[in-house]
Amino acid sequence: MLKLIVILAILSEPGFGSVDPLFLRSQAIAQFFRMSPNPLTFESLETGDSSLKFGRTMSNYWGRDKRFIVDGQSIDDNMQYQVGISRYLKMGLEMSSRRFSDDRMDEVAVGFHDMFMIPQDKRLLVNRNSTRVVAPDYGLEITEDHLFEPVSEQVGLKLVSQNFTWGDTQLSAALQGSYEMAPQSLIKKGARDWGFQLGAYRQWSSSFSYAIGNLMVFDGYKDARLYLRSRQTSLLMGYGYSFDNTQAVIFQTMLGESAYRDIGQLSRISYEVHLGYRKQWKNWGLEFSFLENIFWPFNAPDWGVNLNILYALKN
Repeated sequence: MLKLIVILAILSEPGFGSVDPLFLRSQAIAQFFRMSPNPLTFESLETGDSSLKFGRTMSNYWGRDKRFIVDGQSIDDNMQYQVGISRYLKMGLEMSSRRFSDDRMDEVAVGFHDMFMIPQDKRLLVNRNSTRVVAPDYGLEITEDHLFEPVSEQVGLKLVSQNFTWGDTQLSAALQGSYEMAPQSLIKKGARDWGFQLGAYRQWSSSFSYAIGNLMVFDGYKDARLYLRSRQTSLLMGYGYSFDNTQAVIFQTMLGESAYRDIGQLSRISYEVHLGYRKQWKNWGLEFSFLENIFWPFNAPDWGVNLNILYALKN
């Protein structure tokens, strides 16, 4: 009986990643050709302890204007490994890969629009589950011939502050850099991007909230066929409710300045919402999320899904 009580107590302890946002970065189409930062982490790591997060996001897109067409499905594979350097600092290695795929996601989007009588915006006039991302002014054209070719493969380093508090609020900041490795990347292999993040986290009785501001500075000398802005800002805000110490439902919204210049609707701010569920088993964690666009549908995913696995390595 005592052993059972001990086991239940261990399983009910807050698991790794319990204070962090969903491990889910922006899926706006403008982010495909530049560094897109992962959310700032608030989980503290003791010196020598480390954490691993990896996951996959699949998204569906539809948007059109006189100067562009966006129609397709994408895969975003993402990994982050962080280690505690000192009481106030942790360092991370990040790797990611984005590519277009032939996942059959159009039926869900069309059915959802039909069910709630949302206009299809001429989506029914084209073949289902096709891939065509075209912007003639930018020399951009991605079709079925380019499926599963990485449009971006990046490796990066990130330094994150930790254990800073201001009253009941925990503060974190991060500096990061990334290096483009994909030969097919539209910004050319070897592009170096930089970013700064500042975030705040607050724990309530059975819930938590957070806000993270991002500033990215891009390698302007590596543009190939796309002329993108040299800097970009975004804001992530979230709220989570914990049912117990091992389960939480998390809602977050992301607003992102477009990386595009003067290309109609794609140059507008993107709006994304993420609704996720997190389950934890002490050092392990599992996240599942849905993605949806709001306010303006042309430069953010029509819908998407995300699955992450989290693991902490303790000394």
